[in-house]
Amino acid sequence: MVTEKNLSDDRKFLDELNRKHAQILDDMETKCQKKRNVYLANIEEKAKEKKRRMISKTQSEVQNQVLVKKHDILKQFKSEVMEKLQKESETEEYKTYFNHKFTEALSKFDENDALVIGVNTSDLELVPKQYDTIIDDQLLGGFYVIKGAREKYDYTLNSEVDQIDDYLGCLINSLFDSSEEVCDEA
Repeated sequence: MVTEKNLSDDRKFLDELNRKHAQILDDMETKCQKKRNVYLANIEEKAKEKKRRMISKTQSEVQNQVLVKKHDILKQFKSEVMEKLQKESETEEYKTYFNHKFTEALSKFDENDALVIGVNTSDLELVPKQYDTIIDDQLLGGFYVIKGAREKYDYTLNSEVDQIDDYLGCLINSLFDSSEEVCDEA
């Protein structure tokens, strides 16, 4: 009986210890699960942020590549236009255009104005001998007028090509975008 009583007390004590141990394990498991959930949430947030940065960087790189490509196309297109204008400047129609534009431009100045005319070498013969001239072989064609060594009036083909930059840019943009944007030729 004493043995049974000791056994029964020991069993109660052991059961009590087992319950406390089980409670401690449950509490530890709950705490670990909470920490694991917080840790996984942080990892997931970091992964989402990294994904957003990678997407943003990729989009930026793609936009940069598109801009570079558009610039290259514009540069190539402009170069081709300039080559065609260079060939056109050797025709009789161009000489007629030059003379008409020259007469029209000089009608805006007084006879007493000190004018210097800038032209390329091939157009030098189109300028009357009474005017001082400057040779500028960077010009495709046309001329510029310098009045009083200060004011410059540009009638060159180079400036004509530069004026269509916006229109060319719009045409190139319409190749890349399907927004059906209408380019204004004016």
